Amino acid sequence: MASPIYTNTINVKQQEKIKLNLVKEGFPSIFLADYIITEKNLPDLLRILSIVNGYKEAHAITIGYDTEVEDWTISFQGYPALYWAQGRLLPKSEISKMQQYRSYINYQWRQEPIDMRQWPVERLIRFQQSTKPEIQRTRTVYHGKYHHLLYEGHDQKSIEAQLIPITFLGTSLRIHKIAAPALQRVAMKITKASQRDQSLKDFLMTLTTPGSYYWRNIAGTNTVSYHSYGVAIDINPKKTQRPIYWLWESQRNKEWYLVAPQDRWQIHPKVIQFFLEEGFLWGGTWPQYDIMHFEYRPELKELARLQQLFKL
Repeated sequence: MASPIYTNTINVKQQEKIKLNLVKEGFPSIFLADYIITEKNLPDLLRILSIVNGYKEAHAITIGYDTEVEDWTISFQGYPALYWAQGRLLPKSEISKMQQYRSYINYQWRQEPIDMRQWPVERLIRFQQSTKPEIQRTRTVYHGKYHHLLYEGHDQKSIEAQLIPITFLGTSLRIHKIAAPALQRVAMKITKASQRDQSLKDFLMTLTTPGSYYWRNIAGTNTVSYHSYGVAIDINPKKTQRPIYWLWESQRNKEWYLVAPQDRWQIHPKVIQFFLEEGFLWGGTWPQYDIMHFEYRPELKELARLQQLFKL
Protein backbone atom coordinates (compact mmCIF):
# COMPACT_ATOMS: atom_id res chain seq x y z
CA MET A 1 0.00 0.00 0.00
CA ALA A 2 1.42 3.36 -0.95
CA SER A 3 2.14 5.71 1.96
CA PRO A 4 2.21 9.52 1.87
CA ILE A 5 5.52 11.18 1.10
CA TYR A 6 4.67 14.71 2.24
CA THR A 7 2.40 16.20 4.92
CA ASN A 8 0.84 19.29 3.28
CA THR A 9 -2.56 17.90 2.31
CA ILE A 10 -5.40 18.75 -0.04
CA ASN A 11 -8.92 18.48 1.43
CA VAL A 12 -10.74 15.15 1.27
CA LYS A 13 -13.19 16.17 -1.43
CA GLN A 14 -10.38 17.41 -3.68
CA GLN A 15 -8.41 14.22 -2.97
CA GLU A 16 -11.20 12.03 -4.29
CA LYS A 17 -11.73 14.18 -7.37
CA ILE A 18 -8.02 14.17 -8.18
CA LYS A 19 -7.78 10.40 -7.71
CA LEU A 20 -10.77 9.79 -9.96
CA ASN A 21 -9.24 11.96 -12.66
CA LEU A 22 -5.85 10.26 -12.31
CA VAL A 23 -7.44 6.84 -12.75
CA LYS A 24 -9.45 8.11 -15.71
CA GLU A 25 -6.20 9.27 -17.32
CA GLY A 26 -4.54 5.89 -16.78
CA PHE A 27 -2.98 5.90 -13.30
CA PRO A 28 -3.46 2.50 -11.57
CA SER A 29 -6.10 2.87 -8.85
CA ILE A 30 -4.57 0.19 -6.61
CA PHE A 31 -1.76 2.53 -5.60
CA LEU A 32 -4.00 5.53 -4.89
CA ALA A 33 -6.50 4.05 -2.41
CA ASP A 34 -4.63 5.12 0.76
CA TYR A 35 -2.18 7.52 -0.83
CA ILE A 36 -2.38 11.11 0.37
CA ILE A 37 -2.05 13.47 -2.57
CA THR A 38 -0.51 16.85 -1.80
CA GLU A 39 0.30 20.00 -3.71
CA LYS A 40 3.93 18.90 -3.57
CA ASN A 41 3.64 15.33 -4.86
CA LEU A 42 0.84 15.73 -7.43
CA PRO A 43 3.22 17.23 -10.05
CA ASP A 44 5.37 14.08 -9.81
CA LEU A 45 2.34 11.83 -10.33
CA LEU A 46 1.52 13.75 -13.50
CA ARG A 47 5.10 13.51 -14.74
CA ILE A 48 5.11 9.76 -14.23
CA LEU A 49 1.76 9.42 -15.98
CA SER A 50 2.95 11.59 -18.87
CA ILE A 51 5.77 9.14 -19.61
CA VAL A 52 3.44 6.15 -19.58
CA ASN A 53 0.85 7.87 -21.78
CA GLY A 54 3.32 9.66 -24.03
CA TYR A 55 4.97 6.45 -25.18
CA LYS A 56 2.05 4.01 -24.95
CA GLU A 57 2.15 3.35 -28.69
CA ALA A 58 5.77 2.16 -28.43
CA HIS A 59 6.02 0.60 -24.96
CA ALA A 60 3.83 -1.00 -22.32
CA ILE A 61 5.22 0.94 -19.35
CA THR A 62 3.70 0.13 -15.95
CA ILE A 63 3.57 2.20 -12.78
CA GLY A 64 4.39 0.71 -9.37
CA TYR A 65 5.16 1.75 -5.81
CA ASP A 66 7.88 0.42 -3.51
CA THR A 67 6.68 0.72 0.10
CA GLU A 68 10.14 -0.03 1.46
CA VAL A 69 11.77 2.84 -0.40
CA GLU A 70 8.55 4.89 -0.44
CA ASP A 71 8.97 5.87 -4.06
CA TRP A 72 7.17 5.39 -7.35
CA THR A 73 8.54 3.19 -10.09
CA ILE A 74 8.06 2.65 -13.79
CA SER A 75 8.80 -0.65 -15.51
CA PHE A 76 9.46 -1.54 -19.13
CA GLN A 77 8.25 -5.04 -19.95
CA GLY A 78 10.87 -7.64 -19.06
CA TYR A 79 13.21 -5.26 -17.19
CA PRO A 80 13.70 -4.29 -13.52
CA ALA A 81 11.85 -1.22 -12.30
CA LEU A 82 13.31 2.27 -12.43
CA TYR A 83 12.71 4.42 -9.36
CA TRP A 84 11.30 7.91 -9.80
CA ALA A 85 13.97 9.45 -7.52
CA GLN A 86 12.64 12.98 -8.05
CA GLY A 87 12.50 12.50 -11.79
CA ARG A 88 15.92 10.89 -12.24
CA LEU A 89 14.58 7.39 -13.06
CA LEU A 90 17.27 5.27 -11.42
CA PRO A 91 17.91 1.60 -10.78
CA LYS A 92 17.39 0.80 -7.09
CA SER A 93 21.13 0.48 -6.56
CA GLU A 94 21.68 4.10 -7.66
CA ILE A 95 19.11 5.82 -5.43
CA SER A 96 21.69 6.68 -2.76
CA LYS A 97 23.69 8.55 -5.43
CA MET A 98 20.72 10.38 -6.94
CA GLN A 99 22.27 13.85 -6.54
CA GLN A 100 24.83 12.89 -9.21
CA TYR A 101 22.12 12.75 -11.86
CA ARG A 102 19.75 15.12 -13.62
CA SER A 103 15.97 14.86 -13.78
CA TYR A 104 14.64 13.69 -17.16
CA ILE A 105 11.71 16.09 -17.31
CA ASN A 106 13.63 19.29 -16.69
CA TYR A 107 11.91 21.77 -18.98
CA GLN A 108 8.39 22.69 -19.93
CA TRP A 109 6.42 22.36 -23.12
CA ARG A 110 6.13 25.80 -24.69
CA GLN A 111 4.86 27.12 -28.00
CA GLU A 112 6.37 30.62 -27.98
CA PRO A 113 9.95 31.89 -27.63
CA ILE A 114 11.05 33.43 -24.34
CA ASP A 115 11.85 37.14 -24.43
CA MET A 116 14.64 37.41 -21.88
CA ARG A 117 14.66 41.19 -22.16
CA GLN A 118 11.67 41.02 -19.81
CA TRP A 119 13.62 39.23 -17.08
CA PRO A 120 14.81 41.05 -13.93
CA VAL A 121 18.51 41.96 -14.01
CA GLU A 122 19.34 39.52 -11.20
CA ARG A 123 17.82 36.64 -13.14
CA LEU A 124 19.69 37.60 -16.31
CA ILE A 125 22.98 37.66 -14.42
CA ARG A 126 22.36 34.20 -12.95
CA PHE A 127 21.37 32.87 -16.35
CA GLN A 128 24.42 34.36 -18.05
CA GLN A 129 26.69 32.77 -15.45
CA SER A 130 25.03 29.37 -15.96
CA THR A 131 25.85 29.37 -19.68
CA LYS A 132 29.61 29.74 -19.21
CA PRO A 133 31.54 26.80 -20.72
CA GLU A 134 33.11 25.78 -17.41
CA ILE A 135 29.63 25.55 -15.86
CA GLN A 136 28.09 23.74 -18.84
CA ARG A 137 30.76 21.03 -18.66
CA THR A 138 30.15 20.35 -14.95
CA ARG A 139 26.36 19.97 -15.07
CA THR A 140 24.90 16.70 -13.89
CA VAL A 141 23.96 14.21 -16.60
CA TYR A 142 21.12 11.73 -17.01
CA HIS A 143 21.73 8.29 -15.54
CA GLY A 144 21.08 6.73 -18.94
CA LYS A 145 19.17 3.56 -18.15
CA TYR A 146 15.77 5.11 -18.92
CA HIS A 147 16.96 6.29 -22.34
CA HIS A 148 18.50 2.88 -23.02
CA LEU A 149 15.17 1.17 -22.37
CA LEU A 150 13.06 3.79 -24.11
CA TYR A 151 15.18 3.83 -27.26
CA GLU A 152 16.19 0.15 -27.07
CA GLY A 153 19.91 0.82 -27.29
CA HIS A 154 22.82 1.85 -25.10
CA ASP A 155 25.55 2.75 -27.59
CA GLN A 156 25.99 3.89 -31.17
CA LYS A 157 25.73 0.41 -32.67
CA SER A 158 22.60 -0.63 -30.79
CA ILE A 159 20.86 2.69 -31.46
CA GLU A 160 21.66 2.54 -35.17
CA ALA A 161 19.91 -0.84 -35.25
CA GLN A 162 16.70 1.01 -34.25
CA LEU A 163 16.89 3.64 -37.01
CA ILE A 164 14.75 3.47 -40.11
CA PRO A 165 15.04 5.49 -43.34
CA ILE A 166 12.38 8.06 -44.13
CA THR A 167 12.09 10.92 -46.59
CA PHE A 168 11.54 14.35 -45.09
CA LEU A 169 10.91 17.22 -47.52
CA GLY A 170 12.87 15.44 -50.23
CA THR A 171 15.82 14.41 -48.03
CA SER A 172 16.54 10.86 -46.91
CA LEU A 173 17.07 10.68 -43.14
CA ARG A 174 17.65 7.97 -40.56
CA ILE A 175 15.18 8.36 -37.69
CA HIS A 176 14.51 6.23 -34.64
CA LYS A 177 11.48 4.03 -35.16
CA ILE A 178 9.81 5.58 -32.11
CA ALA A 179 9.77 9.03 -33.76
CA ALA A 180 9.54 8.14 -37.46
CA PRO A 181 5.72 7.92 -37.75
CA ALA A 182 5.30 11.35 -36.12
CA LEU A 183 7.95 12.93 -38.35
CA GLN A 184 6.33 11.44 -41.44
CA ARG A 185 3.03 13.01 -40.39
CA VAL A 186 4.79 16.36 -40.00
CA ALA A 187 6.22 16.04 -43.50
CA MET A 188 2.81 15.20 -44.97
CA LYS A 189 1.19 18.18 -43.25
CA ILE A 190 3.91 20.56 -44.47
CA THR A 191 3.71 19.25 -48.03
CA LYS A 192 -0.07 19.47 -48.13
CA ALA A 193 -0.18 22.95 -46.61
CA SER A 194 2.52 24.27 -48.96
CA GLN A 195 0.26 23.46 -51.92
CA ARG A 196 -2.21 26.06 -50.65
CA ASP A 197 0.07 28.53 -48.85
CA GLN A 198 2.56 30.39 -51.04
CA SER A 199 4.38 31.88 -48.04
CA LEU A 200 5.07 28.37 -46.71
CA LYS A 201 6.17 27.20 -50.14
CA ASP A 202 8.56 30.17 -50.37
CA PHE A 203 9.93 29.43 -46.90
CA LEU A 204 10.70 25.81 -47.83
CA MET A 205 12.77 27.08 -50.75
CA THR A 206 15.06 28.91 -48.28
CA LEU A 207 16.02 25.69 -46.47
CA THR A 208 19.05 23.52 -46.97
CA THR A 209 19.36 19.80 -46.15
CA PRO A 210 17.96 18.99 -42.68
CA GLY A 211 20.04 17.10 -40.12
CA SER A 212 18.86 14.30 -37.88
CA TYR A 213 20.76 11.32 -36.47
CA TYR A 214 24.30 12.07 -35.36
CA TRP A 215 25.96 10.31 -32.42
CA ARG A 216 27.42 13.04 -30.19
CA ASN A 217 27.10 15.01 -26.96
CA ILE A 218 25.37 18.39 -26.81
CA ALA A 219 28.00 20.99 -27.74
CA GLY A 220 30.05 22.08 -24.73
CA THR A 221 28.48 19.54 -22.33
CA ASN A 222 28.81 15.95 -21.16
CA THR A 223 25.16 15.22 -21.99
CA VAL A 224 24.24 12.89 -24.85
CA SER A 225 22.31 14.77 -27.53
CA TYR A 226 18.84 13.61 -28.56
CA HIS A 227 20.29 13.58 -32.08
CA SER A 228 22.28 10.56 -30.87
CA TYR A 229 19.03 8.67 -30.38
CA GLY A 230 17.64 9.65 -33.76
CA VAL A 231 14.67 11.55 -32.31
CA ALA A 232 15.76 15.11 -33.18
CA ILE A 233 15.89 17.03 -36.43
CA ASP A 234 17.42 20.38 -37.37
CA ILE A 235 15.75 22.58 -40.00
CA ASN A 236 18.50 24.75 -41.47
CA PRO A 237 18.39 27.87 -43.67
CA LYS A 238 20.63 28.14 -46.72
CA LYS A 239 21.77 31.55 -45.53
CA THR A 240 20.88 34.02 -42.79
CA GLN A 241 22.57 36.69 -40.68
CA ARG A 242 20.01 36.35 -37.94
CA PRO A 243 20.73 34.39 -34.73
CA ILE A 244 19.81 30.70 -34.92
CA TYR A 245 21.62 29.00 -32.07
CA TRP A 246 22.66 30.65 -28.80
CA LEU A 247 26.15 29.13 -28.76
CA TRP A 248 26.98 30.35 -32.25
CA GLU A 249 25.53 33.78 -31.53
CA SER A 250 27.46 34.07 -28.25
CA GLN A 251 30.71 33.94 -30.22
CA ARG A 252 29.90 37.24 -31.92
CA ASN A 253 27.53 38.86 -29.44
CA LYS A 254 28.12 38.74 -25.68
CA GLU A 255 24.52 39.78 -25.10
CA TRP A 256 23.01 37.09 -27.33
CA TYR A 257 20.25 36.50 -24.76
CA LEU A 258 18.95 40.04 -25.28
CA VAL A 259 18.20 39.48 -28.96
CA ALA A 260 14.44 39.88 -29.33
CA PRO A 261 12.60 36.79 -30.57
CA GLN A 262 11.45 38.66 -33.68
CA ASP A 263 15.05 39.50 -34.53
CA ARG A 264 16.17 35.87 -34.55
CA TRP A 265 15.83 33.56 -37.57
CA GLN A 266 12.14 32.90 -38.19
CA ILE A 267 10.67 29.50 -38.99
CA HIS A 268 7.33 29.59 -40.77
CA PRO A 269 4.57 29.36 -38.10
CA LYS A 270 2.89 26.42 -39.81
CA VAL A 271 6.09 24.36 -39.69
CA ILE A 272 6.31 24.98 -35.94
CA GLN A 273 2.61 24.20 -35.55
CA PHE A 274 2.85 20.86 -37.33
CA PHE A 275 5.85 19.74 -35.30
CA LEU A 276 4.14 20.68 -32.04
CA GLU A 277 0.95 18.87 -33.04
CA GLU A 278 2.91 15.65 -33.51
CA GLY A 279 4.69 15.68 -30.15
CA PHE A 280 7.92 17.48 -31.02
CA LEU A 281 9.17 20.28 -28.82
CA TRP A 282 10.82 23.30 -30.40
CA GLY A 283 14.26 24.49 -29.31
CA GLY A 284 13.29 28.02 -30.24
CA THR A 285 11.33 28.23 -26.98
CA TRP A 286 14.38 27.59 -24.79
CA PRO A 287 16.29 30.42 -23.07
CA GLN A 288 19.40 28.89 -24.69
CA TYR A 289 17.57 29.04 -28.00
CA ASP A 290 18.16 26.50 -30.74
CA ILE A 291 15.70 27.68 -33.35
CA MET A 292 16.49 25.03 -35.95
CA HIS A 293 15.97 22.16 -33.48
CA PHE A 294 12.89 19.94 -33.05
CA GLU A 295 12.90 16.97 -30.68
CA TYR A 296 10.36 14.17 -30.32
CA ARG A 297 9.21 14.40 -26.69
CA PRO A 298 5.53 13.39 -26.58
CA GLU A 299 5.68 13.01 -22.80
CA LEU A 300 6.21 16.77 -22.43
CA LYS A 301 3.20 17.56 -24.58
CA GLU A 302 1.17 15.04 -22.58
CA LEU A 303 2.43 16.59 -19.33
CA ALA A 304 1.27 20.04 -20.46
CA ARG A 305 -2.16 18.57 -21.18
CA LEU A 306 -2.33 16.91 -17.77
CA GLN A 307 -1.17 20.06 -15.98
CA GLN A 308 -3.93 22.01 -17.67
CA LEU A 309 -6.47 19.33 -16.80
CA PHE A 310 -5.41 19.32 -13.14
CA LYS A 311 -5.00 23.11 -13.14
CA LEU A 312 -1.32 23.14 -12.18
